[in-house]
Amino acid sequence: MNRYHISTFSLPLVLLILLLTLFRELPATEGGEWENLFTVGDDLYAAHFPSKQVGFVVGFGDSIVKTTDGGFSFKRINLSPGLYRGETTHWFSSVYFVNESVGWLIGDQGRILKTLDGGLHWILQSAPTNNDLSSLFFIDKQNGWIVGNAGTLLQTNDGGDSWKSVVTSFERPSLTSIFFITKDTGFAVGAWSTLLKTSDGGRRWMKVDTGVKPVWSKLPYFTSVHFVDLHKGWIVGEGGLLLKTDDGGASWVQIPLEAHKRTLRSVIFADSEHGWALGGDVIFKSTDGGHSWSKQNLPLNYYPKFSALYFTDAKCGVAIGSSGVILRSEDGGETWSMQNAGTKFNLKGVDFVDANFGVAIGARVRVSVDPQIDENYPDAISYQEALLKSVNSGKSWTLLPIKSSHSLRAINFIDQHRGWTVGERGTILFTSDGGTNWIPQKSETTETLLSVQFLDELNGWTAGTKGTLLSTNDGGTTWIQQSSGIEVALRALFFLDQKIGFAVGDKNTLLKSEDGGVTWVKQTTPDLLYSLSFNSLFFVDREHGVVVGDNGAIIKTIDGGKNWIKTNKATQSNTHLRAVKLSDTGNSWIVGDSGMLLRSIDGGSNWFDDRSEFGKDLTSLSLLDTNHLIAVGESGSIIRHTISR
Repeated sequence: MNRYHISTFSLPLVLLILLLTLFRELPATEGGEWENLFTVGDDLYAAHFPSKQVGFVVGFGDSIVKTTDGGFSFKRINLSPGLYRGETTHWFSSVYFVNESVGWLIGDQGRILKTLDGGLHWILQSAPTNNDLSSLFFIDKQNGWIVGNAGTLLQTNDGGDSWKSVVTSFERPSLTSIFFITKDTGFAVGAWSTLLKTSDGGRRWMKVDTGVKPVWSKLPYFTSVHFVDLHKGWIVGEGGLLLKTDDGGASWVQIPLEAHKRTLRSVIFADSEHGWALGGDVIFKSTDGGHSWSKQNLPLNYYPKFSALYFTDAKCGVAIGSSGVILRSEDGGETWSMQNAGTKFNLKGVDFVDANFGVAIGARVRVSVDPQIDENYPDAISYQEALLKSVNSGKSWTLLPIKSSHSLRAINFIDQHRGWTVGERGTILFTSDGGTNWIPQKSETTETLLSVQFLDELNGWTAGTKGTLLSTNDGGTTWIQQSSGIEVALRALFFLDQKIGFAVGDKNTLLKSEDGGVTWVKQTTPDLLYSLSFNSLFFVDREHGVVVGDNGAIIKTIDGGKNWIKTNKATQSNTHLRAVKLSDTGNSWIVGDSGMLLRSIDGGSNWFDDRSEFGKDLTSLSLLDTNHLIAVGESGSIIRHTISR
């Protein structure tokens, strides 16, 4: 809470008046708590579970998430600014914990981080290299090893307080994975089908010939190595390559995987019989020590790129991959459940119909399944629109692809089954089964639709560019063009009932209709000094409403729109505000750029800053109940705010 200082020489009466004035203007509440639900669509690269309940997953954009319930839910761990190098986007490539408290992360530019308290605090350790690091392994709290680009091979025997480079008599290519069976015996793999082995704790390494032959004059990449004892081990790599040894790596046998030519990224065995490997959009399982493998059934109707998996025993495991996807299995991989379905794309709208069921629009999913495109031409991968759906208050989300050739901009559900989404080229889609299937509706316009609202299963409106306004009284079977009398984009609309509604848009546009949208009248707004865009509005009853827009604009009405007044705002004038919601005549919330959240407890007269620390632009919000809200936005951000009273 802000503090004010009054000079001690002020007269008592003046002092009393000033204090009363100041405290009247301060909000009588503390800020709430932000929780990143980690539907942020950063690619995930590695997972490690020091116990059956506690696990960590890391990836692009300095993503670190932790579970304490065996992978059912994940919470993001945020790093302090001092742990970053430079201003560029970073990533973590590997994570390892020796118990629930002590663990390490590695990533780009030689970064090594250590925690002693389960990830609450991290220490940046000094590395003798700036090369990108790929994989790490600790046999106990003191002894660990790291591999990385350009043949990087590091070792510590003091828990990472000091790291030293290991020198070999031969040239080393980039190394991708490292695994130790005992304190003395370990293996590392990498480019050029490289396999290295040590028998003295990593002081000396020797090359091992696996017998792999070049493909098109090129030796395939090895990507992952795993052993269950001193004898049995496996390696996976490019082109669906899978190797097995029963004699400690002295000899290797290649195991064919039927019709799989994409790179396998990870392999792990829970014991000598039960193992898993993954790559592309496929997970394989073996129950006979890796002699034969079967493709697993996945709960997916799109195609993520898996990067890693981890099993704590023969039953429980997780698989992770692109766009933040996390799958969990409790039956050894026979069935998988979606724990997190993220997206890299900006989310445009969110709508919760109750405290549990909600949807978000703006996601996109990978629909290319051609391994040649996936591996060699990633920019050519095609995507399609998708819906994010949650049935547990936003704790986890399911991705549901939508067959639409145009970008979708807004969404509105009236219950857990029926909803509408709108977007570019006049797109209007309707679902009656909670978003699984969508039916196109004719809009008779090619303008981009930016907002949609339904009061019930029959009566709805949508608005968009060039003053477009449409209405329906039959659930969207037919849409009627309405005349707004303007040519600027209408960015949001709000109807109180079948007659009274408002619409806002560019150039300070604020319209009101009292006949269900047949006619519209432009409202007089306060002098805002310059022309701007109004982006959102909300009414809690027939009298009280708030409008927000670019450059921190906030105006309110307490008489049903007859008069509008500016409010006192706690934001810089250049912060664009994107969405507003009111729960009653006192409590209001606004979200905007750079993680902005403004809250008012006096009906919107005064606002205080309760922004999140995540810093992503937020574009839409929805109230779950009187104590929780969900906000969505940039790069697939979905965060939940618990409101302090």
